[in-house]
Amino acid sequence: MSIPYPNILDRKNGLVLLGFNNTESITSYRLFASNSVNNAYGAFNGVPGVLPAAPFLDRLGRTETRMSRDIQLRHRNLGTYGSLNSQTRYFYNPDEFAPANHPPDSQVAFIRVQVATVSSPTPWTFPVPDPNTMSDIRVLVPPLFFSFATPQLSIGGTAPNLAAATFGLPPPSGTMNIRFPVAAFGLNLINHGPGDLFYTLDPGLPLVKLISGDALSITTGLKDNLILCANGANPVFSASLTTTAYGGR
Repeated sequence: MSIPYPNILDRKNGLVLLGFNNTESITSYRLFASNSVNNAYGAFNGVPGVLPAAPFLDRLGRTETRMSRDIQLRHRNLGTYGSLNSQTRYFYNPDEFAPANHPPDSQVAFIRVQVATVSSPTPWTFPVPDPNTMSDIRVLVPPLFFSFATPQLSIGGTAPNLAAATFGLPPPSGTMNIRFPVAAFGLNLINHGPGDLFYTLDPGLPLVKLISGDALSITTGLKDNLILCANGANPVFSASLTTTAYGGR
């Protein structure tokens, strides 16, 4: 089953609104937040990352709408969001969980989701976190990100070394899947090495090779997804994305 990543429905100072597409087989969600893409991926397949010790939201039931304590105390006016019946949403302030379980509100965060399903022993039983039991990495930008006409997001990390990764074939399991803000019109990707970097913009498309030391610039046909991996090494990469609007998928 594909694990849903959160839709970021609103982002303001001190406020994040996450939404989820309800799937009948899912009973509950839990959410992790990291300060880097490596830490969001974790120490798997040669990536020097450290998964968060604990989720910032331990469990959220399907069709449940919840506000964190800080949002409740500040009496946010939520009337502009319409009816929330049978929707799965979470309102929170990142600073409420910073720095132990979430980056501060002023910093970029990398969010991943785990789910419990109807086949789990209990509605709140989650699997051990690893790249195959967690959602794609959703980038949560700071609240002032879209105060610029053409905001740019830059990240760096290490691609996972996967023996099954093959140039010209679709990506295998265990790749680093990054969900950027949508409506991007520019992506610059640099492979700092060592070794070749494989990338694709869609899980159904074949992997393309970027050799060590090379850079790539894409200005058309972009999606909100960047999938990265390697075979035989763990190349370091840099990615810069220029965008105009926030993704809601």
